Amino acid sequence: MNDEEYKEIEIAMQGEKKTEVLPPLRVTKSERDIIKEKAAQAGLSLSDYIRKSCIMAAIITPQPLADFKMVHALNKIGVLLNQYQHKMNATGQQIPKEFKATWTRLNQFLDEIEAAYVSQNS
Repeated sequence: MNDEEYKEIEIAMQGEKKTEVLPPLRVTKSERDIIKEKAAQAGLSLSDYIRKSCIMAAIITPQPLADFKMVHALNKIGVLLNQYQHKMNATGQQIPKEFKATWTRLNQFLDEIEAAYVSQNS
C-alpha cells in the first residue's frame, strides 16, 4: 500500500471514532525505544505510527523453493524409471541411452531441489 492509498483510507475513516482496542503488543525495551524514536522522527504519535505501519506494511512471506506436489510426482516418475531399469536388467535387455540421460537429469534435479530446501531451512 502506498501513501495515496493510505490517505484514501484516512479520508474514508474521517469522523469515525477509534473505539476498538487491539491486544497489547509485547516488545523488548530496546524495541520499544526504537519504535518510539521512529514515531518521533515521523512526527506521529506512537499510536498513529503503529497504526500506519501496520496498515501500510508489506508482509513478505517466504515462498517455498519447490512445489512439494511436483517433487512427489517427480519422485513417482523416478520410481517408475527404476522399475523399468530393473525389468530391463532382469530380462537382459540393453538400457537405451535416452533412459540413462533422463534418469541422470531427474536425479540431478531432485538433488538440486533437496539442496535448496536444506539450505533454506538451515
